[in-house]
Amino acid sequence: MFPRLRLGVWGRRVSVFLRRREGAAGIEYGLLAALIALVAIAAMTIVGDEFDNVFDFIEMHLDEGLEGGDAIIEGSGSDSGGGP
Repeated sequence: MFPRLRLGVWGRRVSVFLRRREGAAGIEYGLLAALIALVAIAAMTIVGDEFDNVFDFIEMHLDEGLEGGDAIIEGSGSDSGGGP
């Protein structure tokens, strides 16, 4: 059908390597992992700004709550009078 080429030792090794099918599953798993990583990165990029806004909102309200100062930590500490 096709004329036989004189490939030499390295040519035969490459030819055998290309005809093998054992490594196909490993390559497929690698491609699948890369696809999952790309989807995860895209999702984090899209949703990341929204999460940043949520954390900024929480931080702002925590700062407002802590402006009262010691009212939040009253009664805590070693000199609160409780204990032996």
